[in-house]
Amino acid sequence: MNTALSEEMVRGLYNMLLSTMARASAPATSHAAARRAKNFAESHAGRILAELRFFKKHGATPTSKQLADATGLTLVQVNRRLPDLKAQGLAR
Repeated sequence: MNTALSEEMVRGLYNMLLSTMARASAPATSHAAARRAKNFAESHAGRILAELRFFKKHGATPTSKQLADATGLTLVQVNRRLPDLKAQGLAR
């Protein structure tokens, strides 16, 4: 079974996960903010997933700190994305 996920698949999963960030009755500014937040989260998730693949390829399991260092994200940013990635089955 091929477990590689394309960037398009990751984006699709995040679209589903983050699609309820603004209520239908919310003002346009809230919808715009929700779209920006979704794009921001997707870019972080993509960077984290790329590093997870790299570590896995080399037989290593990275810590959150190692992921933060490798991606250029802060530890807080990595720790905010990991639960979402785990819930989607993209990380352990």
